[in-house]
Parts: sequence; C-alpha cells; structure tokens
Amino acid sequence: MKTRLLLALLLCAALLGFGRPAVADPLLSAIVGTGSNTSYLVLDFRGGTGVEQTSYAFAYRYDGAQTAGDLLDALVGANIGFTAGYEAFPFGRFFTSFGYDGNLLSASGFPDYWAFWDSTDGFAWNSTDAGPDDFVLTNGGYVGYSYAPQYPSDNAPVTPQAGAVPEASTLALGTLGLAVLGAVARRCHA
Repeated sequence: MKTRLLLALLLCAALLGFGRPAVADPLLSAIVGTGSNTSYLVLDFRGGTGVEQTSYAFAYRYDGAQTAGDLLDALVGANIGFTAGYEAFPFGRFFTSFGYDGNLLSASGFPDYWAFWDSTDGFAWNSTDAGPDDFVLTNGGYVGYSYAPQYPSDNAPVTPQAGAVPEASTLALGTLGLAVLGAVARRCHA
C-alpha cells in the first residue's frame, strides 16, 4: 500500500514538474553598453514590404537614469549595423526609419509610421504617448518599435525568443519521478 501511494505521489510530482511553464529569454541580436541595469529594445519589421518579416531584440546596459532615446543612440553608435533615422521637433525626435541585418524600412509618418511601445516583460505591450527622448528606462523593462502600415496600430512588437529552457528543479523532479517509477515497475514484475 505504501509503495502504491509513493508511486502515485511521484507520478503526480513528475507530471506537475514537466507541466510547469518554461523560462524564456529574448533572443538577443546584440548587447551594448556597460552598467548594472539592463533594458531591452525590440525592433519589429513585420508588416513592412520588401523586408524580412522578423523582429530583433537588443540589450542595453547602463547606470543612472537613461531614456529610450539614449538606448537608440547607443545602438547606432555601437557599429553593429543598426541604423535609425528621425525628424527632430521641439518636443523631441520622431523616428521614421530603422535598419538592421539587411532590413531597412522607412515610414513617411502618415499613414505608415513606426509605433513606439513599452512593456515590463516583453510580452504584454502598451502603446505609449511619450516619445523616446522622454521615456525613462527601467531595469529589466522593454521598449519596442513596430512598423505600422496605417494609423492607429495594434501591431505590438513580438519579442524573439531564445527558446524555452526548463528550470533545473523541474528537470530534477521529473527525472527523479521517472526513475522511481521505473524501479517500482521492475520490482513489481520480478
């Protein structure tokens, strides 16, 4: 009886362990800057014509208060093939083109434009009214640009993923559960 109870508990633990969500990190195209804080930029070309329908993620390391404009300037200055074009206004810069990895997409500003977004996790995005030069970065936070063929846009950026990596405790628990199941099965047939 004790063996069957233990077997049932371990089977449940193994199933629960393998069913836990995996931890995923953004697939980074480049990391620029130095410092103890890290923020991310997602640049999404989906929806544009004549470009690969893909998105890219970049990490920016920094200390002190920095804006999304500082992040963009650091990427342009890092000599990684990242380009950004903008029009300057008294209220700040309005970005009209981005380029990376052979993709270059310009927007006229109306009806097409580059929509500016922010996110705490890279999945749930919010359209922001602030411009990049006024948007203060947060450690671990995301900003994004997605090409919008017309105004208004609901084309939030899609963060490229490096792939799901199971947590170590999940793997250990699942492996232990399966090992015990195998040992009990061998013992029952012997």
